[in-house]
Amino acid sequence: ASADLVLCIGGADGLPDTDQGADPRDLSDVRVTVRGPPGSSPCATPTAANDLAPRWAPGEACCTFPAPDSGTPTTLLARVTDEDVFRAEALGGAALGAGGARPPLGQWAWVGLTERGGLPEAEGGEADSGPG
Repeated sequence: ASADLVLCIGGADGLPDTDQGADPRDLSDVRVTVRGPPGSSPCATPTAANDLAPRWAPGEACCTFPAPDSGTPTTLLARVTDEDVFRAEALGGAALGAGGARPPLGQWAWVGLTERGGLPEAEGGEADSGPG
């Protein structure tokens, strides 16, 4: 049996401010939602209120998905949004994948995942894996 696939989100940098309130402290309320392999449930980080460079503590924003069969390409889609009362505005996103060819992604950036020493690491693009 394969181990589960675990993705931990450490933070984000340089996000746009999509809140248009009069208060200059009213910034984007950031949430990252990850869609995993078909049949799995989406997973989301806690919302970071009024923060254009949010950070989540180690273990606070981790998503666990069933491991794919050995050699099966895997793609996770991470969508970053500004969570407001009546709607969520897109701030960005990335496709995270391992094995096989890159899927056609349109506007999604691609971050390839490798496993080194038992810990997955992002290669290419910009990814913040947090401290450690």
